[in-house]
Amino acid sequence: MNRNRLVSRTFRVPQEFLKGLDAEAKNRDVSVNTLLNLILTKYLTFDLFGEKANSVTMAEATLLAIIDRLTSEQMEQAGNIAGSKVLSSLFTLFNIKPSLNSIIKDFIRPMSKYSGWFSAKYYEEEQKIILHHTLGIKWSNFIKGHIGASFRSVLKIDPKIEIT
Repeated sequence: MNRNRLVSRTFRVPQEFLKGLDAEAKNRDVSVNTLLNLILTKYLTFDLFGEKANSVTMAEATLLAIIDRLTSEQMEQAGNIAGSKVLSSLFTLFNIKPSLNSIIKDFIRPMSKYSGWFSAKYYEEEQKIILHHTLGIKWSNFIKGHIGASFRSVLKIDPKIEIT
């Protein structure tokens, strides 16, 4: 197993942050060190990309209220527009070489883990990605448009996408 070398480093944080970290670590039944590593991992693999893409955080109920007012076709069109711009821009900005592996590692896995958009399972032998979510058929259409356009803009391939 390839383990990262662990190093000790000292940081100063406001006391109220430390109290919050202590409380959350206790709530999750992990050490503060483990909690900080989780926070740093999320920031470096997801939030940093989101900051560069000017992402917006909203409650699920807010997102569903927007989705309810659009047709499935409009949702897929919106996904196509966003997908054709966002991922290729981020790959360029962060100097990530376009490949299926980089899309899985730098896009699908972090989105699956942190975004709330979907959960994902990748089957390497079949080069198949299965996404699952609970936001309804219109969200499926958005994801179809977004993922399809992302693959077309980054890899110059047209993936086969099915909604079930």
